Amino acid sequence: MYKQPLLLVEQGLADRENLSPLYEKLASAIRSVDDEHIIFYEPALFGRPSHEAAKFVLYTLFHASLRLLAPFIPFITEEIYHRVLGAPDGDSIHLLRWPEPLGIADPEEARAGELIKDVIAEGRRQKSARRIPLPARVSALTVAVPSREEAEEVRRCALEIAKTLNADEVRVTVGDVKGVAVELSP
Repeated sequence: MYKQPLLLVEQGLADRENLSPLYEKLASAIRSVDDEHIIFYEPALFGRPSHEAAKFVLYTLFHASLRLLAPFIPFITEEIYHRVLGAPDGDSIHLLRWPEPLGIADPEEARAGELIKDVIAEGRRQKSARRIPLPARVSALTVAVPSREEAEEVRRCALEIAKTLNADEVRVTVGDVKGVAVELSP
């Protein structure tokens, strides 16, 4: 685990109070990127049929992250920008526009996306809890949601859920659950 560098000046309570929300927001953002983007698109990149959309999302995420980090670690972000992203000579990451939220125009689409991310995250938690390796195949997933509308959305995205969690079948039920519940059949 990372150890904080020795501080040359003793931090007072006010300093810690000011830095604490920053650390919490950074940790939340990193968890969000990991849970909601990298994990969701990982199967498309490693060992499964390629999806150009997944590659585009991860490229965009990486590019935006580099632009956000550039003011704090200018030399390494410039090197990554050129060597990994293949920027042409003469270009500089420091001359690019600051990333802006893209947003989703349709609130229904945004809710559906959150639901699918929740199903996949819960499926991954269940695999981990049962000590099933994440890439291991399972015969079926049973997804329980509280409403018929959510059940229809999960059914509509069942193929993506099955691919991401490496399941042969996705069954959907409506039940008395809070949020999303996932059961695995090995």
